[in-house]
Amino acid sequence: MFKKVISFGMIFLMLGFLSIELVARNGAPYRTMKYGIRLAEKNLFPVEMLLRHKDDIGLMDSQVEKIEKMRLVHYEATIKRSSDIKVLELKLGSLFKKETVNRSVAQKMVRKIGEMKTDQFIKRINFMLDVKDVLNAEQIKKIETMKKEMRLRRFSKRDRMHPSRGEN
Repeated sequence: MFKKVISFGMIFLMLGFLSIELVARNGAPYRTMKYGIRLAEKNLFPVEMLLRHKDDIGLMDSQVEKIEKMRLVHYEATIKRSSDIKVLELKLGSLFKKETVNRSVAQKMVRKIGEMKTDQFIKRINFMLDVKDVLNAEQIKKIETMKKEMRLRRFSKRDRMHPSRGEN
């Protein structure tokens, strides 16, 4: 039991050192990659939203077909990358179950997991940018207007449900 506690402690230490190194190398990132994805989706256009509102936006059939094809390729690659990350995480976990832990091997695995997650994040952003490139200026303007309206509805509903939040 004590060995497992020490092993998991080592994992967290290595992940901490990895994050410190990434901050030193690249500057302070968003709190998490998921936060960065949400921020990107807020400023870009989630493909699901585009396809759900294709008539309101005025997407042509060729655009819809191209976006759906891009989505299929992206999701397929994402599933494969996610499973590769999970397998590597399992291997890392089994590495710490051994009597002696090879630190350099563990560090390499942690770095590899970090690189794979970063690559996945970058590919998601590139996918959203590629989808945006399919749209014309008028469609982009319609989407931005639609998103503002959705945000306003969401906040006004929240304020009606919790009136104390709106008061400051």
